[in-house]
Amino acid sequence: MRKERIAMKNYYLNIRSSDEYKHKIALYKRENYHKYKEKVSARNATRRLRLNKPDRCSACNEIKKVEAHHDDYSKPLDIRWLCVECHNEWHIKNGSGLNG
Repeated sequence: MRKERIAMKNYYLNIRSSDEYKHKIALYKRENYHKYKEKVSARNATRRLRLNKPDRCSACNEIKKVEAHHDDYSKPLDIRWLCVECHNEWHIKNGSGLNG
């Protein structure tokens, strides 16, 4: 088990250090600058404890790992905390919404 985890960690470290991966990230940041900027704002606010990250999904109310969903990127700290399943479901129903 430990060897597998070390192998996976090394695999992901190699991918992240590749020039192709770095190019894709740079391209995303250029093409989606407003999204990237707001994601960083939310991450920093959570880190600095200005924004409280709950342990429950706001849609299904189950205790799960949650991720930030921005309904509108012009409001960086107006976040809906959704589990992965509910977040994917939201985007299937609503598309990118105002995030597009």
